[in-house]
Amino acid sequence: MFETVNEFSEYNKIFNEKKAFLKAKIEKFKSLKPGSFEYSCYMDLILVDVRAMLLENDRYAKNYTIQNHFRRFTEKGKQSLLNKVADNIDEYLKIELIEGLSIKESIKFYVDKFLVHFDDVNSHDFDKKEEIIQSLINNEVYNLQAIVENVLEYADSAQSIIIEQTLYNLTKK
Repeated sequence: MFETVNEFSEYNKIFNEKKAFLKAKIEKFKSLKPGSFEYSCYMDLILVDVRAMLLENDRYAKNYTIQNHFRRFTEKGKQSLLNKVADNIDEYLKIELIEGLSIKESIKFYVDKFLVHFDDVNSHDFDKKEEIIQSLINNEVYNLQAIVENVLEYADSAQSIIIEQTLYNLTKK
């Protein structure tokens, strides 16, 4: 929890800026021609943002993700609506995107191996990368745009709860 209104305001400002930038990138992405250089660049930018905002290894529970952001507003040992939103995001990301890989595993694989690290890759990895990209472009239900929009909808639904809880806690002192 936050100790001061300024601390909360600063954190909330950063959180909302990250969401707004991601939404803006999705809007631009929707206007681009599939297969173009810009389309590929925006797809990579969005995937890196999704990786950073949503896909952390479970052993790093203190690292920033939207889910951890919501969980930090819940008192230890209590289940809250925010925990449910975080759990819903995690469950959504467990949906299979390609055979044998969830949305989370697929995006994490692609971003970690091909965008943010110089990992040793083989022909099987390149095939998997192509399958992930094609699914993110062509999947009627779980394409990149739908994934981001669904997760941001979850996030937006929880934001008012966070504001109310924080302001209540800060004013009752």
